[in-house]
Amino acid sequence: GEPIKGGAGKNQQLDLSNSHFIPGFAEQLVDRNIGEEFQIKVTFPENYGESSLAGKEAEFTVTINEIKKKILPELNDEFAQKLGPFQTVEDLKNNIKSYIEDSSKNENRVRAEKIIVEKIVDEAKLEIPDTMINREAKYLMEEVQMRAKQQGASWEQLIEAQGHENIWNSLREEATKRVKTSLVLGAIAKTEGLTLTEEDFAAKVKEIAGVYHTEEEKIYKQLAQNLQLTHGMSQQIMSQKIVNYLLENNEVKYIEE
Repeated sequence: GEPIKGGAGKNQQLDLSNSHFIPGFAEQLVDRNIGEEFQIKVTFPENYGESSLAGKEAEFTVTINEIKKKILPELNDEFAQKLGPFQTVEDLKNNIKSYIEDSSKNENRVRAEKIIVEKIVDEAKLEIPDTMINREAKYLMEEVQMRAKQQGASWEQLIEAQGHENIWNSLREEATKRVKTSLVLGAIAKTEGLTLTEEDFAAKVKEIAGVYHTEEEKIYKQLAQNLQLTHGMSQQIMSQKIVNYLLENNEVKYIEE
């Protein structure tokens, strides 16, 4: 066979208890000894990121350099103090509990946003000009081409693997959803008198500055130099404002699974 581009590596560590490598690879490392050299045969998944390798068989020559054992520290107050501003294990546990509860609330919120938008958009009846759909589909195609290039694949390889017509139809379907969603949310904003205010924009800039631990002035400077970025952020803020309005004015029930 032919060597896999970028497939060679030295001194790679692999956690056998939590391996996200090629399926079947880690299992063949079990019960091996230091210094042992052997072959591992695997089959790349059909949905593998590098499309040229998807579904294909491969053979790796592997040498065991060392074997490490994971030793977990004792869960005590001393351990808790090393992790952050905690005095006791109980403080640490309470912090973890709060984090999990907050994460659950955020997940419910995201799920509710997705469901309510999808339901309203699905029920909306409107005709969308092909020009709008095709323009969005071409934009999506550029994104796909860019991601493929970043992953070391070419547009030609994608076409060979999936077919140009299949790719285009899939992109048009996604483009239709995006355009329809944008039109429906825009209509809601117009009907309900929702607009983007300076306060909305300032709050978002403050949020971004906090996430990246930078000054708000630097964010404003970057936005002033990139009108496309400013436009995209404005759309994002407005979309979120509309979704917030929908959630606040509709009854949402969360059912535990």
